[in-house]
Amino acid sequence: MAHLAMRTNAGVVAAAKTPSPSRLASAPLRVLLAESGARIVDTSITDDAFLGAVMRHRSGPISIVLPSGRSAVERDTMVRYLIGKILSSKTPTGPAGDTKPGALS
Repeated sequence: MAHLAMRTNAGVVAAAKTPSPSRLASAPLRVLLAESGARIVDTSITDDAFLGAVMRHRSGPISIVLPSGRSAVERDTMVRYLIGKILSSKTPTGPAGDTKPGALS
C-alpha cells in the first residue's frame, strides 16, 4: 500500500490561490512551486511504499518531502499531486491507500 502524508495547520492563511487541475498539469514545475510558495525537501526514507508528504507551516510556506533516488517523472508527478492536495485543488484520486485526505499514514 502506498503511503502519503499531509499536514496542515489550522488558522493558516493560504499563501497561494488554488490552482486548477489544468494548471497543476501544465505549468512548469519551477513556476508551480514559486506560485504555491512550496519547496522540495529530500528525505532519506527508503521504504518503497513512501511516496511523499506535504506540510503547510504556520508561517505559510509549504514543504514537500520526497524520497531521494526516485525518477524525475515520479517526483514531478508527486509534487503536482501534493500541491493540489494541500491547496484543495480538485485532483484525481491518488495512489492506493490515499483514501482520507489529511490522514497521516
